Amino acid sequence: KVNKRLDKFTPSKQGFTLVELLVVIGIIAVLIGILLPALGRARAAARSVACMANLRSIGQAIYMYTAANRGSLPYGYFNGIDPGDPPPPNGSYNPDKAIKWPAMLMHTLNSRYDLTFSGSAGSGADNAKLKELFSCPDVPTLTESTNNSLGNGLSHYMCHPLLMPSCGDNLRYDFGGVGFSHPLFRVSPYRVNQVKRATEIILIFDGSLEINTATGNYGPAFDTPIADLIDHGAFHAFFGNSSYLFDKNYTSTIHADDSINLTCQDGTVNGPSVNKDLNTNQSNIRFRHMKDTSANALMVDGHVESFKYSSTLPSNDPKVTNLKRRNLYVNFISFRPYP
Repeated sequence: KVNKRLDKFTPSKQGFTLVELLVVIGIIAVLIGILLPALGRARAAARSVACMANLRSIGQAIYMYTAANRGSLPYGYFNGIDPGDPPPPNGSYNPDKAIKWPAMLMHTLNSRYDLTFSGSAGSGADNAKLKELFSCPDVPTLTESTNNSLGNGLSHYMCHPLLMPSCGDNLRYDFGGVGFSHPLFRVSPYRVNQVKRATEIILIFDGSLEINTATGNYGPAFDTPIADLIDHGAFHAFFGNSSYLFDKNYTSTIHADDSINLTCQDGTVNGPSVNKDLNTNQSNIRFRHMKDTSANALMVDGHVESFKYSSTLPSNDPKVTNLKRRNLYVNFISFRPYP
């Protein structure tokens, strides 16, 4: 009798049925389907936040630079031609004096790193941890196109072409076989206190890069991190403008509260090249975060904002992004001709 009673409490050796296993597997699959997109969004948001942190640090470096230079913003690019030299193309490029803004800011943060083309690699700047400050975490690779040096423009961010201009170079663009050269003007950077509406104006932001299809590496067009083709090249007379724009004195067709024009330089309004890292979208702002819908920008006053882009609208639609012309066009300060 005792043995019979104990038999009632003996655990069954029968395992899970096939149906039970399938139910459990189904539940796990459903949970994975729910959690993976949320995890992907969290990772994308984290990369965007890391990018914003980069821009805040860049902003601190810029303000350190302005404090040491009578309030002046740094040049975006200077090719080393002295003011007394003849203007380009006769003026000679001088790598011992040529500079770009990322190297200038690295030098500002740590004076051991030289700011010139020639001195950048020699001082160890090209291999410094600090160099990662100019690398956006949402760019697929940190390896730059053809070269890896600060002197050659290492940056995934670009600067405002009028506030931090290119100086002393005869920049040349070639679209469809038609060459265009800068007029012979020497442009000075703005002083911070000259910029009106400093809380509204973008200064440094996510930039469109070129991709080397053979290697998969990315880098700024012409190795120069200046967004001088933003707003469909409004900064250049080449695109049909009678004079330099980005002036706050808007016209009947240029409205302060319209979106900037995101049309590619080849004229594509809708297509695979819009808002992409391609040479047809060079020197432009790039909405690369959150699945190509968001761009981060450092404003002149030092705070960082995110702007949104809608791929469902044509690139020239006045509402395609909430980055308005009032965020780009500034109070104009006259250009200074070469001596």
